[in-house]
Amino acid sequence: MTTVTNDGVENTLPFSKVKQEALLGYFLTDPKLFTLAKTKIEPEWWSNPRHSQIWDLALKFSERVGGRAPSREEIENCVELDMLDLADTNAIRFNIEMSVKRIPQFGLDALRVELTSWLHARIYLSAMKKSESLFNASSKTQDSKKLQEAFAVIREMNRTIDETTFEVGAVESMDDPVGDFTAHEKESKNAISLGCPVLDSVLLDEGDGSGSLLRGDMTVLLAPTNIGKTTTMVTIIAHNVMHGKDCLLITHEGRIRDIKLKIWQALMGASRRAILNGISSTVVKGELAYWKKIVAEHLEFVPLNKAGLNVEDVEVMIRRRQEHWISKHGKGFDLLVDDYAAKLQTKLASRGGWAPRQIQEVVYNYFSQIALEHDCHVITAIQTNRDGSKVNRHAGSEAKSRLLVMEDVMEAWGPMTTATNVITINRDPASQARGVVTYYICKSRSSAVGVAVMVESDFASSRSHWADKRATWYRGTMSMSDKVSDLLSQFGGLEVPWATVQESGG
Repeated sequence: MTTVTNDGVENTLPFSKVKQEALLGYFLTDPKLFTLAKTKIEPEWWSNPRHSQIWDLALKFSERVGGRAPSREEIENCVELDMLDLADTNAIRFNIEMSVKRIPQFGLDALRVELTSWLHARIYLSAMKKSESLFNASSKTQDSKKLQEAFAVIREMNRTIDETTFEVGAVESMDDPVGDFTAHEKESKNAISLGCPVLDSVLLDEGDGSGSLLRGDMTVLLAPTNIGKTTTMVTIIAHNVMHGKDCLLITHEGRIRDIKLKIWQALMGASRRAILNGISSTVVKGELAYWKKIVAEHLEFVPLNKAGLNVEDVEVMIRRRQEHWISKHGKGFDLLVDDYAAKLQTKLASRGGWAPRQIQEVVYNYFSQIALEHDCHVITAIQTNRDGSKVNRHAGSEAKSRLLVMEDVMEAWGPMTTATNVITINRDPASQARGVVTYYICKSRSSAVGVAVMVESDFASSRSHWADKRATWYRGTMSMSDKVSDLLSQFGGLEVPWATVQESGG
């Protein structure tokens, strides 16, 4: 039922009960949306008294901790609930659960527009009534001050309407620097891991070494064909699934069963032959059953191996899987891995005449925006050109020893500019023989670039790197594959001194 204030302004959100449930669910699971809403939506505007109570709890929690958005779990376990009886506590938690489950039924894009329009109408109606009252008073009393106040109300209304929006392009508030730094610190501590403490520490030098991939960012892996892009992605997925992160894997090439086997191998840390040899044993069966349960809770695998597939269609699928995952788990994916985006087309090029580099720029930009919209980290890959392949093999005119860099990308420069992080995968024949992979950080917004991380690998077990493998790092693009054993032994976990790099790479 709609209520109005004394001046005739609507005082209830303009949605049905189920749409209000979905809106509350979005507020409780989207920190950016909550930040926009906390100064604009009043608790008494909800039709359901429980929703009003939940929103009031969220606002009080946010104020208590310096302005950041509370998580659903923080609201369900806040101190105020301890003061209520069990029936009220259960009712609040039930309504929170129902609100989150309602999310997939209503698109946020439509809710944003409707809520923004209602707030603008509410601001307009209230300002018009106040301005009219002041104008009438000035006419009766010939009070020029009240006339100026009436005009000031209109000017303030225009400013408020400009600043009040839930749509794309909203002005971002700059009035809470403490909250901004606090939120960044929390993001750094909750970053998704690359699966190697040394690599995480180098990529996010202000973190604690447990993660380096921030939500809203995109990492592009650059490597020649058959060097280890897919295995690196599988390794990152397996590590994060083990540690309770939710991952969505999308593939556009490769046999589906091979990808699945790689995932099981990476989780178990065993070769395919070793698993097959023990497949009938109680131990292997028990381990597979354990990982099957973990995978069911934290991983969704969607193969999209269709020729001519458009990135626009993939984006719709991702949105659908994200909403479905939220309805089941109360939160979205932490990590989205696409293997790999260069295989996709775009509907924008359907009339022909587009160069591959133009298509790839659009495709990779889509994934960059997906990371921001869904507040997850996106990992995808791109291939080097033919010269880059020669560099990796130290062959031909590129026989001199160096690591791959961004300029070795195949044709398209757009993905390099769009990505937050660009990491090259280096495995020359000597490194493959020694069981080592070198990751070179070409681009990063969170750390210094120009750093190479050498890690022991186990590609037979589908682990390109792992937390318990030895690793070291150094600055520069010199390839150190011929000295890798000595360097790992001397500087495990530490930076190789520059003098040693010059001597080794000389």
